[in-house]
Amino acid sequence: MRSLLLVLAVVATAACRPPVTHVHVDGPDAPRPQPGQFAVTGTATLDVRPDVADVHLTIAAESTRARTAATALRERQAAMRAALVAAGVEVDALTFTSLDIAPLYDVRGMTVRGYRASMALTATTAQFDALPDLLEVAVGAGATNVTTERRVLDLPARKREVRELALAAAKAKAEQTAAALGVKLGRVIAITEGSSDGSWSWNGRYGGGIANVAQVEVPAAAPSDGTVLAADHQTLSLTIAVSYEL
Repeated sequence: MRSLLLVLAVVATAACRPPVTHVHVDGPDAPRPQPGQFAVTGTATLDVRPDVADVHLTIAAESTRARTAATALRERQAAMRAALVAAGVEVDALTFTSLDIAPLYDVRGMTVRGYRASMALTATTAQFDALPDLLEVAVGAGATNVTTERRVLDLPARKREVRELALAAAKAKAEQTAAALGVKLGRVIAITEGSSDGSWSWNGRYGGGIANVAQVEVPAAAPSDGTVLAADHQTLSLTIAVSYEL
């Protein structure tokens, strides 16, 4: 009787076990191996020369009355415009901005002794050789705080050109390496754009050629050495990383 109970207990235990499922790893549902990856970078540089030079000037006038200072400033503005146009600057290339009128205090800062009206002016020219003469004319017409800056007019077009060169370089490098190794490139899975500092290495503007060369009390004089005003070039560079499946 005890032997019969033991047999029945074994049969009941076997009946409670879950069924076993066998999976064939070579079937259609089998996990596929992950494809390999291949990353390559392409770098392009382009020497870009400035198209124009911006001459930034300040004109100002002082008086004991604010309205009188503003009137005197308008007169200096007209005189400055006439002088620059006579020097060869196009009327459309003159921009007057940043009109400001501020009180002037005595040495102790207790009372107002007058008012100062000032205005910023930018004269743009493509004639780099004329910059020394243009600065002399501006100073003679009463300009102060004269600075120059050279820039590229169509920087986005230059950036597109560099980007195309960098992409072509990355593609050519990938194809050459794959052919040498006897592998086939798959689809592009990642593209990263950047440069040594993580962005475009140049924003299209050149450093100031002359800073604060003129004050009212300084006699007008052109720089003796105009090399800093030349249309020197800058390098626009970009690196693009491209990753392929193998």
